[in-house]
Amino acid sequence: MNYNFLRFLIVLVISSSAMVVSGKGFYVNSQSGLDTNSGSSASAPWKSLYKAKSATLQAGDTLYFACGSSFTGGIEITASGLPDHPIVLTSFGTGAAPKFSNPDRSILNGNAIRLSGSYLVVDGLYFFDCAAAAGNDSTYTAVWDVGAVRIMLGANHCTIRNCEFSNCPKGIQSTGEYALITNNYLHSANTRPLSAPGWGPIAIHMGNSHQEVSYNIIKDYYFVGGEFGADGGALELDDGRNPKKDIYIHHNYSSSNMGFLEVSWFADIAKTETHDLRVAYNVSDDYQDFVMLWAPTHETFIENNTIFRRKQIKNAIVPAVFLCDYSGVTIRNNIVVVDSVTQVYTGKNDHFHTNNLYWSADGSLPNVGATLHPTEKYNTDPQFSEKRKNESDYSLKRKSPAIDTGANLKGKYTLDFFGKPVPKGKSTDIGAFEFQGK
Repeated sequence: MNYNFLRFLIVLVISSSAMVVSGKGFYVNSQSGLDTNSGSSASAPWKSLYKAKSATLQAGDTLYFACGSSFTGGIEITASGLPDHPIVLTSFGTGAAPKFSNPDRSILNGNAIRLSGSYLVVDGLYFFDCAAAAGNDSTYTAVWDVGAVRIMLGANHCTIRNCEFSNCPKGIQSTGEYALITNNYLHSANTRPLSAPGWGPIAIHMGNSHQEVSYNIIKDYYFVGGEFGADGGALELDDGRNPKKDIYIHHNYSSSNMGFLEVSWFADIAKTETHDLRVAYNVSDDYQDFVMLWAPTHETFIENNTIFRRKQIKNAIVPAVFLCDYSGVTIRNNIVVVDSVTQVYTGKNDHFHTNNLYWSADGSLPNVGATLHPTEKYNTDPQFSEKRKNESDYSLKRKSPAIDTGANLKGKYTLDFFGKPVPKGKSTDIGAFEFQGK
């Protein structure tokens, strides 16, 4: 007998039996619940967030919060799910999504929900009025501690989806690896800085590798005043204590934020270079920069975005679209619409940029700030469709010069901003919208 094989089978059986998948539900209702209830059904829910903390969660379990409920304070989830059986925090019932607020930094650093386990999902909840970091320029670590939802270091494979964040100086802080942040709405964060005078509000703050940020709507993350005149932004990647690689940012709509993406370097606790960064099929109608890459970024591709820089905040210090302090960035297939104040490229001028289209919204000539590649289109109207279905719709007219004139990225991307097939014609179109031939 093969005793090694037998030993393997015994270990396999023991390991399999240890992976309990309970699939239980725990219910919390701030309006009709009682903490003396069992909490095991929608008809016998607990009442408080304090009681919800007592739930012994296992892989496959769900912690349900009643629609119409409101909770103040914070809850930390330390248990872990499994790849096919995550632990889920979500809603039940009908009506408004359950609300969470934690304005008190002394409670979990102001986190309304803190994820310390792996394979956890936060789905369909509402967060508002959560805490900022302390003023007087908090330390980096204090800034990284806050966030309405915080994914801790070591809490891997967590998902935040279908949630709404209102008036939170930081919406999501993600330091776990393999995080997915998708289909959220983050907005109305322009009344408080994250930490005066040097930090404006940040919608999604990433501090580790393997982050995917997709299909989110982010609006009004800016603050006028402070050290830089105005600051904030949709997305930021820093925390040099951890590696920065495999970051994929795609299909987001960003409006009236103080920049779309910033990657830090000198202004960080340690210098960590960035690898494998992709920014694709986003629509950005913001202030200041589209990408502000202070750090060396390797294998970085900025592709098929539709970018507007026609809004100005007087005190903005970076009236540019692409600020890249180091070379080696590939910028292609983007539509860039600027005004007379905004320069397209600043910093290093040796980026690999091809197949971009530049246009000015105010009739001036676009100030590119770099030598054009023969494949690029200068002072060319992209001809957006006049039949806009919503504010993020910048699809193309039939005769748009952006159609079939992008670098052919067939196989790299399959869907445009609206989920339509890419490419549809002879080649990939320029911008975030692929013309479908109608």
